Amino acid sequence: MKSALIRLITGQSFRQEYLCLASELRHPLKAYLLVSRDADPLNVTATHLFVGYKPLIIAFVYEPGHQVDHTKVCLCFTPTSFESTKRWKGFHIDTGSVANLLLTKKVTKQFGSSVVVFYEGKFGRHHFLGRCNQVLGEILLKFKKKAIGNVSLVGNLYDQVRIAYAIPRKIALITIADGELMNIFPTDLHGMINNNYYSSSLRISGEACKQVERIRRLVISDVDRDQYQLVYDLGKNHMQPMKPTSQFNLSNESSELFKFPLPAGTGSYKELEVLETFDCGIHRIFIYKIVHEKTLTPLLPLFHIHNYYAQWRKNNNLSSEYLLRVQGA
Repeated sequence: MKSALIRLITGQSFRQEYLCLASELRHPLKAYLLVSRDADPLNVTATHLFVGYKPLIIAFVYEPGHQVDHTKVCLCFTPTSFESTKRWKGFHIDTGSVANLLLTKKVTKQFGSSVVVFYEGKFGRHHFLGRCNQVLGEILLKFKKKAIGNVSLVGNLYDQVRIAYAIPRKIALITIADGELMNIFPTDLHGMINNNYYSSSLRISGEACKQVERIRRLVISDVDRDQYQLVYDLGKNHMQPMKPTSQFNLSNESSELFKFPLPAGTGSYKELEVLETFDCGIHRIFIYKIVHEKTLTPLLPLFHIHNYYAQWRKNNNLSSEYLLRVQGA
């Protein structure tokens, strides 16, 4: 009875905040970058980098010949191709958009021929749930017991994060090792800048961040989606010291150059060396040089989305398959 009442109030059918995908989404949202009223929208669905959530940090990669000095941009999420427009916050957004993010420029970096501009989220608006459900859900959230170690997200920042996770985010596993000790932990805040450079972020206060800062090398692995329960269970290792290799579920393979043990279920990996870092909110943004990459076996990588977007898909009769984790995991 209580669960049914909460579903009625919040408009939510899913108990888990993030849902792992059992298969590729049909009819996913597209993300379009808007830089001015007159410029054509740029489809950045597959190329933008989501690397921070407090504050929201999203980066865009520009190649030579593109203008990159825009101090304010809009990211528009729409289920269709960008067509007719209406005004929002000074931008001409798609009339069919279900979510929009307003972003301001934070840091500009250049790596090889690519210019990377990191933007901070300032405001987000979405229609994943009805307005009444959103308001009532926010009220209930204030009374929800917070898990120890979880970062508190409130107000519009939380909406910005929900919007960012309307694009499926790949969860990869990071491995670091030092002699007989190692650590493995998941990340979904990462992505390729170009063929030679990579970026990710870690919480400044976490043990994992300190370990990467000290060792300066890591391996990031794509693992099979069937490993979803194990991957989520490894989330606690962000705050754990390094441990003997015997305490991890490992494959029989090691990385080619660093000789780091690889997690069970690894299909491909990249060996990365830290080039530089900068801080933004609770995050330390890492820039890496890709020194080696290898595919071991074809697989279906693990992605997840926020339950707000999953509910929107359900409400719009878009079939989706999810891998639901064991409660409490």
